[in-house]
Amino acid sequence: MDEKFTTEELKKQIPWMLQGFTSHTGIVPVSVDEGKCVCELEIKDHHYNPIKSVHGGVTFTLADVAGGFASRSVGNKYVTTMNSSITYLSPAINYKKLIATAKVIKHGKKTTTVDVEITSETGKLIAKVISTYFNLDADLKTK
Repeated sequence: MDEKFTTEELKKQIPWMLQGFTSHTGIVPVSVDEGKCVCELEIKDHHYNPIKSVHGGVTFTLADVAGGFASRSVGNKYVTTMNSSITYLSPAINYKKLIATAKVIKHGKKTTTVDVEITSETGKLIAKVISTYFNLDADLKTK
């Protein structure tokens, strides 16, 4: 088993982690500490659905990215989402930014469970998410 993966190593990997699909979202990690992550998304026109509310998939993606960072911050070299449950509490209409605050609530050998709150820049609670990530300790091919 490798030595524990550290938060400092994770912070160095942020550019790599924001490649692919995530690079098209505008999601920005603001802080990453052990067991916690805050990500922000500045809302643009392409994030809206037809009724001018932020699309639910955008909100879910923000939660998943923040949850993944939080899950990795407790020593997991890599993770993948096993299960997520989202409850949309308020429509994200007329806001400039969404903020995801992710906190690890259970870290085990094989899985890590994370609680994520999505709020607007005014503090309005938009959604709550509980996600479980499978801990992948194997070295992955990373180009």
